[in-house]
Amino acid sequence: MERMDSLKLKNCITKSSPYIFSFFIFLLDLKIPLGVAMGMLYVIPILFALLLRSQKHAFFLSVLGSLLTLIGLFLSHPLGVYWEVCFNRSLSIFILWVTYFLVVNQIHSPYLKALEEKQAFLDSIVDTAHDGIITIDQEGRILTFNKGAESLFGYHRHEVLGKNISILMPGEEYTKDHNRFLQRYLASGQKRIIGIGREVVGQKKDGTTFPMYLSVGEFRVGEKHFFTGIVHDLSSIKKVEQEIRHLNEALEIKVKKRTAELEAAIKELEAFCYSVSHDLRAPLRSLDGFSQILLEDYHHLLDEEGQDYLQRIRQASQRMGQLIDDLLDLSKVSRKEMKWHEVNLSQLAREIMENCQQRKPHRKAEIYIQEGMVVNGDAGLLKIALENLLCNAWKFTSKTLHPRISFTMEEREGVHVYHLKDNGAGFEGKFVDKIFLPFQRLHSQEEYPGTGIGLATVQRIIQRHGGRIWAESKVGEGASFFFTISE
Repeated sequence: MERMDSLKLKNCITKSSPYIFSFFIFLLDLKIPLGVAMGMLYVIPILFALLLRSQKHAFFLSVLGSLLTLIGLFLSHPLGVYWEVCFNRSLSIFILWVTYFLVVNQIHSPYLKALEEKQAFLDSIVDTAHDGIITIDQEGRILTFNKGAESLFGYHRHEVLGKNISILMPGEEYTKDHNRFLQRYLASGQKRIIGIGREVVGQKKDGTTFPMYLSVGEFRVGEKHFFTGIVHDLSSIKKVEQEIRHLNEALEIKVKKRTAELEAAIKELEAFCYSVSHDLRAPLRSLDGFSQILLEDYHHLLDEEGQDYLQRIRQASQRMGQLIDDLLDLSKVSRKEMKWHEVNLSQLAREIMENCQQRKPHRKAEIYIQEGMVVNGDAGLLKIALENLLCNAWKFTSKTLHPRISFTMEEREGVHVYHLKDNGAGFEGKFVDKIFLPFQRLHSQEEYPGTGIGLATVQRIIQRHGGRIWAESKVGEGASFFFTISE
């Protein structure tokens, strides 16, 4: 606080010193007879104002020196001719004011230079801008026109400065809208486009038009309004947008064509499925049925070898029927319309394992199913997928001494991964990519019966739910199947 008071006192003394010195000169002037050019000494306090960098103090000291010089003319004792005394005093006052103007010029010269440098700096920024920058007054006259605007509109700045901004607008409609906006804004202050960018059309010197993005800002100098517009050429963007539209139209045509082809293929597939389910299954049923009749009614006419052949015919026809059923199921899961709702996988898994145990009540297995595994999906399709996975685990642990089957869920990198594990026969790891292909079997029909379509069906269902499925296994150590479902 004391330091601040000391600085204020020092500043006050510094500013008052030239005034005190002026009065000291005045007192000295009164003691010396007229004719001595004491008024010239008032130049010293004015020069002191140069150190203060203050035009105001220089002016006050010049006025004070002039007044004291005139007062001294009347109060001092004359020495010499009176007109010479008046001339000397007038010359002193003239020199005081010449000194004042020199001091003021010296005070302002660094600021003027700084202002000029700042103006040149701002002009270089505006001129190096790629976009057009245009300033107009409240009458719409163009005041500035940078090089970006020259490049966009084709005018040189000297051709447009002072002219109305309407020369850059195509047609009277744009000009009328612009004039109405200016009049409304100046009258009411209502801002419709100030600070808001919009797409408009500009007109070049040669009369051609181009799309541009215009953003308008406003500033004031005193009571006058000025507007700055920044213009960005949208020609290349519009060209790209048009190309994208053409590409989209061409793509849409291709998509429609491919969709029609796909619909035709689906109809052919449906016709094939109908043929398979009716035309092919009927002969198989006949083959199986007549073979059974031969075995039951004519077994006494057949030897053991003949009966064995008929039994093989029945087994092959039944297996063929099962294969057809599985193919139809695979086709259905690909075409079935999905109905999305909440599905409790834990409950589905328990029901499936209970059915497996009911079919073979003599089998004992350690089964663990995690509670609370709920997903959003198609209940019918998810049940088919779990039936294939769990029934496979049940089947391939049939020859294991202490079979274990578990179905759990874990989180990996924010994704729920469902894990079905068994300690059954397993398979070689090199086949993990092949087991999801139709008709791929890694065990003989006699060892573990099946058609080889179950896992292909599971994969199709999981993919339709936006997930993926993969497997890990070692021979004799069981298998692990992992799958995800889109959330």
